[in-house]
Amino acid sequence: MFQGVQHPNEILIVGLHESDTCIYAIVYPNPIIDKVILQLQEPFLHNTSYLLSDINGRHLQSAIIYDRESVVDMSKYVKSIYFLYVLSEENTVIQVFKIIKN
Repeated sequence: MFQGVQHPNEILIVGLHESDTCIYAIVYPNPIIDKVILQLQEPFLHNTSYLLSDINGRHLQSAIIYDRESVVDMSKYVKSIYFLYVLSEENTVIQVFKIIKN
């Protein structure tokens, strides 16, 4: 890697589920070191939440999303692959992101 040169990070969306709920979300950076930012675009839906799970499907944390941008602290987790689910008010999965922690 050259000093001063920015290399783009790949954001992997591993699932997009069809439902009556339409939302556009992005996560960055990916891979991460200690935290990931979940950013919701228009339209922003109330009672949208996220759920973080490890590669074995174990639920690690979840929260209701109150703002367009949420910081998910992953500093206490080991280097691995994680999945960040964006959920509707009815707990329907809207999007799934594959997060790589280095």
